[in-house]
Amino acid sequence: MTSVLLNLFHPSLATSRANRALVDAVRTLPNVTIRDHYALYPDGVIDVPAEQALLESHDVHIMQFPFYWFSSPALFKAWQDQILQWGWAFGDRQALKGKSWRIVTTLGGTQGDYAPHGLAGHSVDEILLPVRLTASYCAIEWLEPVCVFGVGADGPGAITDEQLDEHAQAYRAALSS
Repeated sequence: MTSVLLNLFHPSLATSRANRALVDAVRTLPNVTIRDHYALYPDGVIDVPAEQALLESHDVHIMQFPFYWFSSPALFKAWQDQILQWGWAFGDRQALKGKSWRIVTTLGGTQGDYAPHGLAGHSVDEILLPVRLTASYCAIEWLEPVCVFGVGADGPGAITDEQLDEHAQAYRAALSS
């Protein structure tokens, strides 16, 4: 069974409807290690050796977060800056070569909002390009992102409880294999 490291970057998981549902769906899987980074590092001081050891010991790395202003929460960027160091993640060593990364994100807008003629004017893939390039630079295989749209929308396009449960169960099934 593939070992999965779920790196969760949500500053308020207790009040989250969508991210909490996704995490709750996979919490009991034996092959999944969940790291709630805002709970672990409320002061932003990251234990670099511990995080690097966990990355090395897992095959698939999931970065899960809510989309904030067309990006991730700040701690994810700080985590990248501190963990993905020259001589370890890239350069001489490439410790993560052959590992896989997948972004799992929740978005307040609808899927149509993230289209060339939508409200954002760009696709999620375009917006995630810096993260994809980071993975490539570190010789990490980029897996197709999983996006849950409509978590903050009202009216047409708002995700229902049933749809959110379907996403959560699909997430569980994908991480179970």
